[in-house]
Amino acid sequence: MNAGQRLSAAEAEGCFADQRVPFGANGVCCSEAAARRFRSPLPLATGPHWVHLEGDEGQWHALLAVPEALDCFRGHFPGQPILPGVLQLAWAEQLATVLWPQLAVAKLLRVKFREPVAPPAVLRFVLTRHEGKIAVQVERPGIRVADWTFHCTLTQP
Repeated sequence: MNAGQRLSAAEAEGCFADQRVPFGANGVCCSEAAARRFRSPLPLATGPHWVHLEGDEGQWHALLAVPEALDCFRGHFPGQPILPGVLQLAWAEQLATVLWPQLAVAKLLRVKFREPVAPPAVLRFVLTRHEGKIAVQVERPGIRVADWTFHCTLTQP
């Protein structure tokens, strides 16, 4: 993937061919309701973009294409860029609040960044809701990159 180039759903799926997550008939995601609720506020030409989203009320899988052109790579770290962990946290929180709008993240539990992520990358976010918590796993193909748990509160009854 070159800087500024969008990754297609088929290319993203190919990155996880050994752990295939099926696409819906539209080639984008299996849940039209979730797709309508999710809108990335980031510029799609140079920023990360969600290329796949599927799941149900208990668990969601989302693929995020992270291009080399992302501004954070210029200073983190020059000559050997690494995706900042805080961005992974922020993207997962953004996704969680879209998928479960009645929940708000109150605190983080057991945050572990296991492997660095160099650009460009395709990351799979797996969010699993259980009671008042959302477990998050971030993966590259075949490698767990990070995991943590969001402790949540209800924003709506």
